[in-house]
Amino acid sequence: NNTYENYEALQDDQIDTTIRTDMIFAQIAKNENITWDPNAYEELLSNYSSQGYQSKEEFLQNTNDGVDIQWVLLCNAVIDYMMDNAVFVDPDGNTVVRATPTPVPTTVVSPSPEE
Repeated sequence: NNTYENYEALQDDQIDTTIRTDMIFAQIAKNENITWDPNAYEELLSNYSSQGYQSKEEFLQNTNDGVDIQWVLLCNAVIDYMMDNAVFVDPDGNTVVRATPTPVPTTVVSPSPEE
């Protein structure tokens, strides 16, 4: 079925892109000695109800024992690093100075139990 084959190809492309992006983020973090913020981690854990969970234990259970949260925080730290060190160029080739980087949301999104 052509529709299924198209869907399968799209899924393969998305998986490939995710893996490549994760590898790039991990390498930048390693090269630049970037780590996730333990204070931000504890804050997210203590605010489990704002993430839609009934308990801290349920939150941890649905976030791979907190590893998913740590990964999000690490990715945010890498993005902050990249934004702080990026050189922006407009379409005419002129360097653009940015006063402050665009903030990245720190909300953790986990699959719902129905998925």
